[in-house]
Amino acid sequence: MNLFDQKVANSICRAELDRFRQDYPTYLDVVDRDVLAWAANEVERQGDGPLHVVNMIDAYNYANRYMALPKDHVITVKDILVLGYLVDRNDNAGGFRTHNVYVGWINNMKLDWQKIPRSLQLLVESQDAMTATAWYREFEEIHPFADGNGRVGSILWNLLNGSMDIPDYPPDVYDPDFFTAQYEGDDTF
Repeated sequence: MNLFDQKVANSICRAELDRFRQDYPTYLDVVDRDVLAWAANEVERQGDGPLHVVNMIDAYNYANRYMALPKDHVITVKDILVLGYLVDRNDNAGGFRTHNVYVGWINNMKLDWQKIPRSLQLLVESQDAMTATAWYREFEEIHPFADGNGRVGSILWNLLNGSMDIPDYPPDVYDPDFFTAQYEGDDTF
């Protein structure tokens, strides 16, 4: 099964969403205030609106139910694909992005879209060898989706960091002071 084919990706995401909806009919049934505040702040920080909060709560609940609870669960490319779909069902309906993107205020082109499949596969294979923050930064550099990469990255960082119960915001891995202070001499970054 080719997860990078748009029709296959869309079919998988819709099936996962149907399964998830059977387990959790409404997001308000399974969200506490801390999670809601975290999702709302994360969405606002990225300049999106209320519908994206609902979608992020869905993605968080999906990750918490199917990825965090089995303690031996290893993040897969399929998991990333489904989270991307859940955070933005419009822009990410076809799966991973199929064009190059620039992010931020400077000329910061992310990974060529044709390299996304191999890069994500290598990243999921290396999750045991990297810190949560280093893994998160690599995910953000790959930038696999048309939209919602920061929200997906935040969920993945919390999964890897073991902080799904009380989610936190990932560090600003692009702040030069943070990078120098945290990873000077650390060869996992």
